[in-house]
Amino acid sequence: MITEDFTLANKLFAIVDEGIVDGYDFFSYKIDIGDGYIDAVLTVENEGVITTDAKRDINNAEVFGIIMKFKGNSISRGDNWRTLIISYRHGEQVELNFN
Repeated sequence: MITEDFTLANKLFAIVDEGIVDGYDFFSYKIDIGDGYIDAVLTVENEGVITTDAKRDINNAEVFGIIMKFKGNSISRGDNWRTLIISYRHGEQVELNFN
């Protein structure tokens, strides 16, 4: 991961972390990229309850901009992923996977 990607990952993490309204123990944010759109699913675990319907305040336009920058960076390196998953459990490291 290049330096700019690290900065983008931090921004994406901050948006999701701050956007989960009722707190969490774990989250996974899966973003599928299509032609001109993204489809995102946020899975949240809080006190043992897992849901994809957690109350959130996430700026989708800002997420889209970050994802398009990630995608542009990866294409310039010869990578062509269609799915990005960022996940985090309190006390552990943030994981970022590209498929």
